[in-house]
Amino acid sequence: ATNVDVLANADTCLLALLLAARHPERVASMTLLDPYARITQAEDYPYGMAPSVIESIRDAALAPGTEDVDRLALVAPSMASDHAFRSWWDRVGRRSASPRTADRLLSVVGSADVRPVLPDVGTRTLVFLRRAVPSYDARHGHYVADRLRDVEVVESPGADDLWWIGDDGLLDHLERFTRGRPANP
Repeated sequence: ATNVDVLANADTCLLALLLAARHPERVASMTLLDPYARITQAEDYPYGMAPSVIESIRDAALAPGTEDVDRLALVAPSMASDHAFRSWWDRVGRRSASPRTADRLLSVVGSADVRPVLPDVGTRTLVFLRRAVPSYDARHGHYVADRLRDVEVVESPGADDLWWIGDDGLLDHLERFTRGRPANP
């Protein structure tokens, strides 16, 4: 088995945490961008979305074009007024999953809860949090980080949840964390 450096964002952090907990020999390090241990609220987890919000996202996935929320403005506010990016975003969104597949993915994500495995994660982890993301509460990330054994937390004032957007030093932190040196300009 090869040790890999894992980069995960939002929903994919659930899988990265499970991988590190169940197969630590396969993961050299993890960088988690705006992670959460579960997306929905619970009595002992107040940071999540209300079930009604998850249901509205599900309904919009089943009937594209009926949503009354600008999802791009929530996940990438710096790109929301860029017409070329919005056009690309809409095309990719329509091609990424059928409504049925999106419904199933939302069902899995909406019911996922990796809190029980967090104490089992011993993998060296960088948690990168963008504090101003409209669709993300940074307390999710602190919850995850507080329960990991070998963790470094970096906070950015950034507002974009899409990891490849924004110039907030993410690549430098990622390169330093995984390779021990800053990225080349």
